[in-house]
Amino acid sequence: MRVSSNNGGTFGSAVRMSTNTGYSDYPRVAASGSYVYVAWYDYTPVSGSGGAAEVWLRSSSNNGASFSSAIRISTNTYDSLHPCVASSGSVAYVAWEDYTPVSGSGSEAEIWLKTVS
Repeated sequence: MRVSSNNGGTFGSAVRMSTNTGYSDYPRVAASGSYVYVAWYDYTPVSGSGGAAEVWLRSSSNNGASFSSAIRISTNTYDSLHPCVASSGSVAYVAWEDYTPVSGSGSEAEIWLKTVS
């Protein structure tokens, strides 16, 4: 990710969002005021994921000058994929498709949403 403070006239240095050993894909960005949110899915094995993809999020409250550590949004044992992110001020809304079986879903993917502030 690169940030511009002059409407795209110039950009700062690239910032590495994912620092995982697994495959990271499908980044999505949302911004509101001075808050910036970046979500993606990642195949890095973490406790409880069973080796499936999980959704992650990093946030900035200073227009992208610095970012928080990545937080794991999904905590399921099957693939959590294709996140999208929207924001309103200091609140981010992350939605994704998930293949973890739940009562009534059969084997089809379900859509999940998490609010992060």
